[in-house]
Amino acid sequence: REKPSREMVGNRRDEHGCELTAGFVWCEAKSSCIRPWQTPCPELSHREKPSREMVGNRRDEHGCELTAGFVWCEAKSSCIRPWQTPCPELSHREKPSRE
Repeated sequence: REKPSREMVGNRRDEHGCELTAGFVWCEAKSSCIRPWQTPCPELSHREKPSREMVGNRRDEHGCELTAGFVWCEAKSSCIRPWQTPCPELSHREKPSRE
């Protein structure tokens, strides 16, 4: 029987080993992973710097926090978690996974 993965949630790294979910990016000039808002990097100065928005803080047009499992329920005029609160218009749709 295969054991479940023990990989930490949000533990995403690029090909250089930079921890993307912690805001690190590769800086060729410094040959290291840096956070652009903390450490200047010549080749990044002409690119758009990553947002300082909190990692995982994704919201829809209603303000529902998608990364926390919330979806908009028109019938209740509010953001709900479908597995906690029933919503008539969601009963026929597939409910989001709880990954």
